[in-house]
Amino acid sequence: MQAALPEAARKHLEELMAVGTYEYRSDFARKHQAEARAEYVLKILSRREITVSEEARERILARRDPELADVWFDRAFEVTTVDELFDSPVDRP
Repeated sequence: MQAALPEAARKHLEELMAVGTYEYRSDFARKHQAEARAEYVLKILSRREITVSEEARERILARRDPELADVWFDRAFEVTTVDELFDSPVDRP
């Protein structure tokens, strides 16, 4: 798509996406954005040497809610256990 855009439009699109102001609207894009966030959550927890059980790993990867993925992503930098990651009003059934 970017290759088909005029240079000014392409640069504008790149700027929007670079600063995080672009909001994905399609279910397809939102699902994949959430999947990527879930992978980042696991990577952050791993780098912070926080133990993630197989059950917790599956729970993180199974959720496709972008809002929840954002909550978990932000919390991954602060929690000391994976259980704290799930201790969020957004994650209640």
